[in-house]
Amino acid sequence: MTTYSEITITFNQDFALDNFIRFKVRFPLSTSPINWYYIYEQWKPLRSQVNEVTIGTPTVAVGERSAINYINSFNLDHNTTSAYLVERAINVVTIKCLQPNVEFYDADSDPANGATYLISNSSTGFNITSVSISEADSNPCDNVKISVTTNEQSDNITSPISGIVSTNPYVFTYTRGGIIFDVSMLKSAVTRTQKVSVPKLLTTYIDTQIINTPQNIASVNILVSLYENVTFNGILFPLIFEYSLDNVTWQNVNSFTGLAIGNYTAYVRDNI
Repeated sequence: MTTYSEITITFNQDFALDNFIRFKVRFPLSTSPINWYYIYEQWKPLRSQVNEVTIGTPTVAVGERSAINYINSFNLDHNTTSAYLVERAINVVTIKCLQPNVEFYDADSDPANGATYLISNSSTGFNITSVSISEADSNPCDNVKISVTTNEQSDNITSPISGIVSTNPYVFTYTRGGIIFDVSMLKSAVTRTQKVSVPKLLTTYIDTQIINTPQNIASVNILVSLYENVTFNGILFPLIFEYSLDNVTWQNVNSFTGLAIGNYTAYVRDNI
Protein backbone atom coordinates (compact mmCIF):
# COMPACT_ATOMS: atom_id res chain seq x y z
CA MET A 1 0.00 0.00 0.00
CA THR A 2 1.46 3.34 -1.08
CA THR A 3 1.43 6.14 1.48
CA TYR A 4 2.49 9.76 1.16
CA SER A 5 2.57 12.51 3.79
CA GLU A 6 2.49 11.42 7.41
CA ILE A 7 2.34 12.89 10.91
CA THR A 8 3.53 11.11 14.04
CA ILE A 9 2.03 12.19 17.38
CA THR A 10 3.72 11.13 20.61
CA PHE A 11 1.50 11.54 23.68
CA ASN A 12 3.80 12.64 26.52
CA GLN A 13 0.97 12.47 29.07
CA ASP A 14 -2.66 11.42 29.38
CA PHE A 15 -4.82 14.31 28.27
CA ALA A 16 -7.32 15.86 30.71
CA LEU A 17 -10.56 17.82 30.40
CA ASP A 18 -10.57 20.36 27.52
CA ASN A 19 -7.03 19.51 26.42
CA PHE A 20 -6.81 19.35 22.62
CA ILE A 21 -4.68 18.39 19.63
CA ARG A 22 -4.97 20.01 16.24
CA PHE A 23 -3.09 20.24 12.96
CA LYS A 24 -3.77 21.50 9.46
CA VAL A 25 -4.27 19.47 6.30
CA ARG A 26 -3.33 21.34 3.14
CA PHE A 27 -3.88 20.62 -0.57
CA PRO A 28 -0.93 22.38 -2.27
CA LEU A 29 -2.18 21.87 -5.86
CA SER A 30 -5.67 23.16 -5.18
CA THR A 31 -6.70 26.38 -6.95
CA SER A 32 -9.30 27.14 -4.28
CA PRO A 33 -8.58 30.21 -2.11
CA ILE A 34 -9.22 27.98 0.92
CA ASN A 35 -7.01 24.93 0.39
CA TRP A 36 -6.65 23.69 3.98
CA TYR A 37 -8.67 22.67 7.03
CA TYR A 38 -8.05 21.83 10.69
CA ILE A 39 -8.16 18.37 12.16
CA TYR A 40 -9.14 19.08 15.77
CA GLU A 41 -9.99 16.85 18.74
CA GLN A 42 -10.72 17.90 22.35
CA TRP A 43 -10.85 15.66 25.42
CA LYS A 44 -14.13 15.33 27.34
CA PRO A 45 -15.34 13.01 30.14
CA LEU A 46 -17.34 11.13 27.50
CA ARG A 47 -17.51 11.73 23.75
CA SER A 48 -20.95 13.07 22.87
CA GLN A 49 -20.37 14.81 19.54
CA VAL A 50 -17.86 15.21 16.74
CA ASN A 51 -14.32 16.42 17.52
CA GLU A 52 -14.41 15.00 21.04
CA VAL A 53 -12.25 12.32 22.66
CA THR A 54 -13.25 10.36 25.76
CA ILE A 55 -10.69 10.87 28.55
CA GLY A 56 -10.94 7.30 29.80
CA THR A 57 -8.88 5.47 32.40
CA PRO A 58 -5.10 5.62 31.96
CA THR A 59 -3.15 2.43 31.37
CA VAL A 60 0.21 1.62 32.93
CA ALA A 61 1.93 3.30 29.98
CA VAL A 62 1.88 7.10 30.09
CA GLY A 63 -0.13 8.54 27.21
CA GLU A 64 -1.37 5.18 25.90
CA ARG A 65 -5.05 5.69 26.85
CA SER A 66 -5.07 9.11 25.16
CA ALA A 67 -3.48 7.60 22.05
CA ILE A 68 -6.05 4.78 21.88
CA ASN A 69 -9.05 7.06 22.35
CA TYR A 70 -7.64 9.68 19.97
CA ILE A 71 -7.49 7.09 17.17
CA ASN A 72 -11.11 6.12 17.81
CA SER A 73 -12.30 9.70 17.49
CA PHE A 74 -10.00 10.51 14.56
CA ASN A 75 -11.39 7.62 12.54
CA LEU A 76 -14.98 8.58 13.32
CA ASP A 77 -14.51 12.26 12.52
CA HIS A 78 -11.88 12.35 9.75
CA ASN A 79 -11.36 8.91 8.29
CA THR A 80 -14.77 7.58 7.26
CA THR A 81 -13.56 7.29 3.65
CA SER A 82 -10.33 5.50 4.68
CA ALA A 83 -8.18 8.33 3.33
CA TYR A 84 -5.60 7.65 6.07
CA LEU A 85 -3.75 4.67 7.45
CA VAL A 86 -3.63 5.05 11.23
CA GLU A 87 -1.17 3.04 13.33
CA ARG A 88 -0.25 3.00 17.02
CA ALA A 89 2.68 1.80 19.09
CA ILE A 90 1.81 2.29 22.80
CA ASN A 91 1.60 6.10 23.09
CA VAL A 92 2.71 6.95 19.54
CA VAL A 93 0.12 7.49 16.79
CA THR A 94 1.14 7.66 13.12
CA ILE A 95 -1.29 8.96 10.51
CA LYS A 96 -0.33 8.26 6.90
CA CYS A 97 -2.16 9.77 3.97
CA LEU A 98 -3.11 7.31 1.22
CA GLN A 99 -3.55 10.04 -1.40
CA PRO A 100 -0.89 12.27 -3.01
CA ASN A 101 -0.85 16.07 -2.92
CA VAL A 102 -1.85 16.35 0.72
CA GLU A 103 0.35 17.93 3.39
CA PHE A 104 0.27 18.21 7.19
CA TYR A 105 1.51 21.29 9.04
CA ASP A 106 1.06 23.61 12.06
CA ALA A 107 0.50 20.91 14.69
CA ASP A 108 -0.02 22.04 18.28
CA SER A 109 -1.76 21.03 21.48
CA ASP A 110 -2.94 22.16 24.88
CA PRO A 111 -0.97 21.65 27.03
CA ALA A 112 1.87 22.66 24.72
CA ASN A 113 4.18 19.91 25.99
CA GLY A 114 1.41 17.32 26.09
CA ALA A 115 2.44 15.89 22.72
CA THR A 116 5.33 16.12 20.27
CA TYR A 117 5.02 15.88 16.49
CA LEU A 118 7.04 14.69 13.54
CA ILE A 119 5.73 15.64 10.10
CA SER A 120 7.04 14.20 6.83
CA ASN A 121 5.37 15.60 3.72
CA SER A 122 5.71 13.73 0.47
CA SER A 123 2.89 15.07 -1.61
CA THR A 124 4.18 14.64 -5.16
CA GLY A 125 2.66 11.22 -5.73
CA PHE A 126 1.88 9.93 -9.19
CA ASN A 127 3.21 12.14 -11.97
CA ILE A 128 4.39 12.28 -15.56
CA THR A 129 8.18 12.60 -15.49
CA SER A 130 8.87 12.90 -19.22
CA VAL A 131 7.31 12.89 -22.67
CA SER A 132 9.49 12.33 -25.73
CA ILE A 133 8.79 12.29 -29.47
CA SER A 134 10.76 10.18 -31.93
CA GLU A 135 10.48 8.78 -35.45
CA ALA A 136 7.57 6.44 -35.98
CA ASP A 137 8.26 2.84 -36.95
CA SER A 138 6.06 3.21 -40.04
CA ASN A 139 5.10 6.21 -42.20
CA PRO A 140 7.42 8.61 -40.30
CA CYS A 141 6.44 11.50 -42.58
CA ASP A 142 2.87 11.15 -41.38
CA ASN A 143 3.33 9.82 -37.84
CA VAL A 144 5.48 10.21 -34.74
CA LYS A 145 6.19 7.90 -31.83
CA ILE A 146 5.30 9.33 -28.40
CA SER A 147 6.82 7.87 -25.24
CA VAL A 148 5.32 8.78 -21.84
CA THR A 149 7.21 7.98 -18.63
CA THR A 150 5.61 8.17 -15.18
CA ASN A 151 7.22 7.86 -11.74
CA GLU A 152 4.77 5.04 -10.91
CA GLN A 153 3.07 2.52 -13.14
CA SER A 154 -0.01 4.09 -14.71
CA ASP A 155 -3.35 2.28 -15.05
CA ASN A 156 -4.68 3.99 -18.17
CA ILE A 157 -4.02 6.63 -20.77
CA THR A 158 -7.07 8.85 -21.30
CA SER A 159 -5.78 11.42 -23.82
CA PRO A 160 -5.07 11.73 -26.73
CA ILE A 161 -5.98 8.04 -26.97
CA SER A 162 -7.67 5.71 -24.51
CA GLY A 163 -6.37 2.38 -23.32
CA ILE A 164 -4.97 0.21 -20.56
CA VAL A 165 -1.32 0.85 -19.71
CA SER A 166 0.88 -2.14 -18.92
CA THR A 167 4.35 -0.73 -19.62
CA ASN A 168 6.42 2.21 -18.39
CA PRO A 169 7.27 4.11 -20.47
CA TYR A 170 4.09 3.80 -22.48
CA VAL A 171 4.66 4.19 -26.22
CA PHE A 172 2.08 4.92 -28.91
CA THR A 173 1.97 6.25 -32.47
CA TYR A 174 0.22 9.52 -33.24
CA THR A 175 -0.46 11.43 -36.45
CA ARG A 176 1.53 14.54 -37.21
CA GLY A 177 -0.52 17.68 -37.64
CA GLY A 178 1.06 20.65 -35.90
CA ILE A 179 -1.49 20.54 -33.11
CA ILE A 180 -1.13 20.93 -29.36
CA PHE A 181 -2.89 18.30 -27.25
CA ASP A 182 -2.97 16.82 -23.75
CA VAL A 183 -1.25 13.60 -22.80
CA SER A 184 -3.17 12.36 -19.74
CA MET A 185 -2.25 9.36 -17.60
CA LEU A 186 -4.47 7.89 -14.90
CA LYS A 187 -3.66 5.97 -11.73
CA SER A 188 -6.14 5.19 -8.93
CA ALA A 189 -8.43 8.12 -9.84
CA VAL A 190 -5.43 10.53 -10.05
CA THR A 191 -4.88 12.06 -13.50
CA ARG A 192 -1.69 13.81 -14.57
CA THR A 193 -1.48 15.83 -17.81
CA GLN A 194 1.22 17.40 -19.95
CA LYS A 195 0.70 19.48 -23.07
CA VAL A 196 2.54 18.28 -26.18
CA SER A 197 2.63 19.43 -29.79
CA VAL A 198 3.62 17.40 -32.82
CA PRO A 199 5.07 18.74 -36.09
CA LYS A 200 3.04 19.05 -39.26
CA LEU A 201 2.98 16.43 -41.96
CA LEU A 202 6.19 16.25 -43.97
CA THR A 203 4.25 15.15 -47.04
CA THR A 204 2.98 18.70 -47.54
CA TYR A 205 4.23 22.30 -47.42
CA ILE A 206 7.33 21.62 -49.56
CA ASP A 207 8.19 23.92 -52.47
CA THR A 208 11.28 24.58 -54.60
CA GLN A 209 12.98 27.58 -56.22
CA ILE A 210 15.10 26.82 -59.30
CA ILE A 211 17.72 29.35 -60.36
CA ASN A 212 19.32 28.78 -63.80
CA THR A 213 22.73 30.13 -64.73
CA PRO A 214 23.87 31.01 -68.25
CA GLN A 215 25.82 27.77 -68.33
CA ASN A 216 22.57 25.83 -67.73
CA ILE A 217 23.82 24.78 -64.29
CA ALA A 218 20.99 25.15 -61.84
CA SER A 219 20.72 25.92 -58.14
CA VAL A 220 17.76 24.65 -56.16
CA ASN A 221 16.40 26.02 -52.91
CA ILE A 222 14.03 23.70 -51.04
CA LEU A 223 11.50 25.69 -49.08
CA VAL A 224 9.72 24.10 -46.14
CA SER A 225 6.69 25.79 -44.60
CA LEU A 226 6.11 23.74 -41.45
CA TYR A 227 5.46 24.14 -37.75
CA GLU A 228 9.11 24.32 -36.74
CA ASN A 229 8.81 23.77 -33.03
CA VAL A 230 7.79 20.90 -30.80
CA THR A 231 6.33 21.71 -27.38
CA PHE A 232 6.77 19.61 -24.26
CA ASN A 233 4.69 20.94 -21.35
CA GLY A 234 4.98 24.51 -22.60
CA ILE A 235 8.70 24.38 -23.48
CA LEU A 236 9.61 24.89 -27.15
CA PHE A 237 12.22 22.74 -28.86
CA PRO A 238 13.45 23.63 -32.37
CA LEU A 239 12.61 21.26 -35.20
CA ILE A 240 15.68 20.79 -37.41
CA PHE A 241 15.37 19.85 -41.09
CA GLU A 242 17.72 17.98 -43.40
CA TYR A 243 17.56 17.96 -47.19
CA SER A 244 18.45 15.54 -49.96
CA LEU A 245 18.05 15.09 -53.70
CA ASP A 246 18.63 11.33 -53.66
CA ASN A 247 17.26 10.21 -50.25
CA VAL A 248 20.76 8.95 -49.39
CA THR A 249 23.01 11.94 -48.89
CA TRP A 250 21.60 14.50 -46.48
CA GLN A 251 22.66 18.06 -45.62
CA ASN A 252 21.56 20.74 -43.18
CA VAL A 253 21.27 23.59 -45.72
CA ASN A 254 18.35 23.81 -48.11
CA SER A 255 20.35 24.88 -51.20
CA PHE A 256 21.84 22.62 -53.84
CA THR A 257 24.14 24.17 -56.44
CA GLY A 258 25.97 23.02 -59.53
CA LEU A 259 23.20 20.74 -60.72
CA ALA A 260 23.11 19.47 -64.27
CA ILE A 261 19.95 19.86 -66.29
CA GLY A 262 17.42 17.18 -65.41
CA ASN A 263 14.60 16.21 -63.07
CA TYR A 264 15.22 15.88 -59.33
CA THR A 265 13.08 14.72 -56.42
CA ALA A 266 13.48 16.78 -53.27
CA TYR A 267 13.42 14.97 -49.89
CA VAL A 268 13.01 16.61 -46.51
CA ARG A 269 13.21 15.05 -43.07
CA ASP A 270 13.29 16.47 -39.56
CA ASN A 271 15.21 15.45 -36.43
CA ILE A 272 12.35 13.40 -35.00
